[in-house]
Amino acid sequence: MASAAAPAPMLPPIRRYVRANSDLAQRMYFLRRKQVQFSTVTTFEFKVDYGGSAVPTATGPPIGLARRHWRARTTAVANVTGVVRKFDHFERIQLLKQAKYDVKDIAAFCLDAVAARAARMETRAELLEEQSRKRQHDRMMLDDDDEEEMKPPQRLRPNEPLI
Repeated sequence: MASAAAPAPMLPPIRRYVRANSDLAQRMYFLRRKQVQFSTVTTFEFKVDYGGSAVPTATGPPIGLARRHWRARTTAVANVTGVVRKFDHFERIQLLKQAKYDVKDIAAFCLDAVAARAARMETRAELLEEQSRKRQHDRMMLDDDDEEEMKPPQRLRPNEPLI
């Protein structure tokens, strides 16, 4: 007599679940993360020129960059310190004088900058007014919706048909 052995029941594979705060989960996260490193930086230096798009927020003429750079330097990132420097009114005038601009031209640049600042202020005021009107309109619409929702439910009277 042939004995047919019953197959052993298949058990599901054991899965390990990783908790979010476990060390393994943190290691897996850092392994999946992509990183970029820079070793060198190239700095292009430009001479000062009149720059109409670089209107200062306060007073004085705008200064910008010449069309072409006059020097390029490549250095290691470790040796570079990032600094942003803003020039005051008188420093910008001196820079334009050193760039061989006439005093009358510098005065004209200042007047152009005043006009540009005034136009920007008007635009900013118009935008703020428009936003204020929109907020007020939205509030009014919300208040109307709230009034409709706040009406008390009407009671049915006896012997009144349901509609």
